[in-house]
Amino acid sequence: MIFGDPRMEPGQKQNVIRAFAAAIRGLTDYIPGPDMGTDEGSGQYPERNILATRELAGIMSRAGLSENVVYRYREIDKAKHNEQFWAERFDQVLIFLFGK
Repeated sequence: MIFGDPRMEPGQKQNVIRAFAAAIRGLTDYIPGPDMGTDEGSGQYPERNILATRELAGIMSRAGLSENVVYRYREIDKAKHNEQFWAERFDQVLIFLFGK
């Protein structure tokens, strides 16, 4: 899990993500993956959440990490940030991690 301070300067945030990307480059037994529903936002600018998750996936890709090999990005249309929506796709998580 990556923790960041929302008050950090954008360049500092990007450095945190780049460090994460570098740290996971050699992983072979676990594939981290940003997973975000398009309706998970809250607050005054809810669209920022999905845009930030897309940027995270982009940074990982630009850092040379292979999607679906080193990480997996999933964006789920109209999914919200709650247990109901997580449960609807949890089988996909298990299949991805452990196979059929």
